[in-house]
Amino acid sequence: MDRSDELLLNRATVKITTTDNVPIGSGFIYYDENLKDKAYILTAAHCLYGDKDTFMTPHDCINIHILSTNGIYQSIRYEVSEALLSTANDVAVIMLNKKCIEDIVGEIPKIKAINHNINASSYVAKGFPYATKGKELVCISPSWIQPSLQPSEFQLRMEDDYTETYTQGFSGSGVCCVVNNSVYLLGIFTRYRSEERGRVIYCQYLSSIDEVLRSNFKRPISFSFIGYNGLDADFFRNQVSTAVTNLGPRFNATINFKLDIAQYFNSIAKDGHFASRFLCYCDDWLKDISSFRYVQSDVVSDIYAKLSAAKQQVIDWASNINWATDKVDTTNIAQQLSALNKQIDEKREELYTHEERQDNPDGTYKFVNKYDKESYELLRLHRDNQELLSRIESIDVKLANHPILIINGLAGCGKSLSFAWRYCY
Repeated sequence: MDRSDELLLNRATVKITTTDNVPIGSGFIYYDENLKDKAYILTAAHCLYGDKDTFMTPHDCINIHILSTNGIYQSIRYEVSEALLSTANDVAVIMLNKKCIEDIVGEIPKIKAINHNINASSYVAKGFPYATKGKELVCISPSWIQPSLQPSEFQLRMEDDYTETYTQGFSGSGVCCVVNNSVYLLGIFTRYRSEERGRVIYCQYLSSIDEVLRSNFKRPISFSFIGYNGLDADFFRNQVSTAVTNLGPRFNATINFKLDIAQYFNSIAKDGHFASRFLCYCDDWLKDISSFRYVQSDVVSDIYAKLSAAKQQVIDWASNINWATDKVDTTNIAQQLSALNKQIDEKREELYTHEERQDNPDGTYKFVNKYDKESYELLRLHRDNQELLSRIESIDVKLANHPILIINGLAGCGKSLSFAWRYCY
């Protein structure tokens, strides 16, 4: 890790204190472009409680001290009640306006996030331990022990000479790993087991943070890919950059237009753009079917009950899926919507039998059905269900679950330009 990475971690690490400036822990600034005008401070949940691990007495307010461009820490006061947290995993997210942090630190430090350990050469965490009374930023270089039995937790061993008391201020620190001289944010320091019990640091993977964000419908963390033998985003970026350069004058990022195939790359990556687009499908359906609840008729009560069950299933599925790791499995939703549409067809056929002849005073007549409104609303509901079905069974979902895209075409049809455009934008 070179000096620029050291300085980057210094700027990303924050000190958390009470409103009386008594140190209670550390935190880590996380930001990527998907967060738009927000930024996150990641920390341990017990840092926000006066009774620590009991999680019974939260602080009313805390001060978050951020390193400014002139080398002085400036504070932001934050109401703890607004924090997003999980006491089970001991992680918390403090969501701030991006501008509030930029006004202090300038350009927000950006460190790539990963949700698994892979051949790291070293590990590093920076925080404000009680050893320095929370006044100095301290760096430790622990070593890897093992993943814990809990899938969201991993263990490191403290190699530095710190007692249990003096390590307490490290809680909430960002735990980073170094792979091929690049620094990645791996997790959060949550607790420490003292020297006589193994000097073990317990950490939570960022997937725990991501779970908290998704359960509160906030923008998730954008994880970077890193594989064996240094196969990471930079490797692919360099390969593609070279290929784009070799296109020569055939490609101009300013005048070449975007092709529809571009969104397929988002699906393959299962990135934030894909997740947002998929959740929009669900949101559109929930909005479209909302009018059906105003149909006050006993003849469609059974349909409404089935619709309510399908609605809850979609909400639960969208709330709990982890886009980074889970398969986009919509089988149960598709089966339930298909069964509902079949029942709607049967109900409409049943309602059609209620058509009656109505004679007019002038001797003419017409056929009317007292359930015309219900039949029309059922038709609309059928259409809305079918629209969601077609979307969740689209090629985008198939690519997300089976991320292989073969582009075939005649010479000059735009295959290379599609890759080039996707890379440049």
